[in-house]
Amino acid sequence: MTNSFGAVYYVFGFVVTLWLVFVSVLARLQGRACSRSTVFGLGAGVLVLSLLPLGGLPVWRWGLSIWPNPSVPFVGLICLALWPRLGGSAWFAPSDRRATWLFGAVAGTALAVQTLSPVAIDLYGGGWEGATAVGVTALLAVVSFARGNRFGALLLVAMIAWALGALESLNLWDYLVDPVYWLVSLGGGLRTWQTRGRACRCSPPLTPITPS
Repeated sequence: MTNSFGAVYYVFGFVVTLWLVFVSVLARLQGRACSRSTVFGLGAGVLVLSLLPLGGLPVWRWGLSIWPNPSVPFVGLICLALWPRLGGSAWFAPSDRRATWLFGAVAGTALAVQTLSPVAIDLYGGGWEGATAVGVTALLAVVSFARGNRFGALLLVAMIAWALGALESLNLWDYLVDPVYWLVSLGGGLRTWQTRGRACRCSPPLTPITPS
């Protein structure tokens, strides 16, 4: 762990992820949304669980052996999903979430398939070039803000976390996307496409205007 801030980020990412999983599973089992007190209780339980020692290490360290670099956009999405369950108002509009899923799906797929390209392309290596990588990310954040999309805020926070060394990696890509975020983004994007497709099919046909 590079510094105390990095340790706090890892614990926070692990706790909120497991917290949302427990809340979602319990809500599905009982067939209704969890009460606010239940959500808070689950959060306290997950925090205690994550700090318990297991084999000489706290539980959260074992979790990060499977998910070593929780990306900032994905952790941010998890927090935004938990916030309304704690009584807050939804901060992300559907368009903001679609942009976040799109970024995760495209960026993750590009990094995953670059080794299959017949042309030598090292996208991941570009994340080590601080000035270039930060410049491109900052430009994408500015474009998002200019279009009124709050996804740019997650990119801004990712750059701040990179500057503070929140992860052990010094590669900016590790702050922007991770395998879990990529796979969930593919699923989220597919659900969005299916939902919009059903909405289009269910829309009533336009009534032709005939002259009177």
